[in-house]
Amino acid sequence: MAAQRDLLIQQVRASTRWELMKEWLEKRTEHWDPLEEYRQHLFRSAGSDTSG
Repeated sequence: MAAQRDLLIQQVRASTRWELMKEWLEKRTEHWDPLEEYRQHLFRSAGSDTSG
């Protein structure tokens, strides 16, 4: 079950990276807010900590 979840997470990440790269290549980046994206990344990273 955990392996299935991990695979799904990897697929979502790959899809997200592709969408971001596509926007960047098409120069559709005016709506990007790097600081907000970083804050969201930190929030999600803290929520996915499974070491406890």
